[in-house]
Amino acid sequence: MVSDKKIVIVAGQQNLLHYGLSLLVEDVCSKRNLTVSNVQCEDDLCTAPGSNLGEYKLAILCLSCDIYFSRWFRLLLNALEITNGNLLIFKDAKETLNHKRKSILSRVCSLENVLNSSMPVSYISNTIESYLDRNQPFLRFSRVTSREISVLDGYLAGIDAACHSSSLGIDIKTLYQHRKNCANKLGIRNLKDLLRL
Repeated sequence: MVSDKKIVIVAGQQNLLHYGLSLLVEDVCSKRNLTVSNVQCEDDLCTAPGSNLGEYKLAILCLSCDIYFSRWFRLLLNALEITNGNLLIFKDAKETLNHKRKSILSRVCSLENVLNSSMPVSYISNTIESYLDRNQPFLRFSRVTSREISVLDGYLAGIDAACHSSSLGIDIKTLYQHRKNCANKLGIRNLKDLLRL
């Protein structure tokens, strides 16, 4: 059952810049009667309020230099899934998204708007409002399927292959094939490369 309550998620480790963004998001959302939920990590995202289908309107992922790529990539995958791809990225430093990371991210989501702290507040506010007005499914633009997102999430979470395949209800060979397909679609040799970025 789809709820009438809509939630906007602001996800990522909080620092002063992210706190300011959260206040701006709360201001924009209060005008639209939307609830804002701040989460710190991927595990919090899975247990955040609004687990029913259709309750998440938008996710804003705050990236910072001080967390590992694999950790925030997992957060991004979870956010993509619960918002059907309606995701904005906010970065606090230029080096947060280098060429290789951008290449990988562009294969799973749209990078048409990446916000950063040097942008004017009015531009950030208008971008957030335009994303709140979107009503079409965005995961169709992703090269990675929802099953492959589940496989990637399990790999990045460190779940044993045998346990993960049984929890997904697939053969272990199928799981390994999904992992290989994910690596090909992300443009990397194997999934271990995600842990090295």
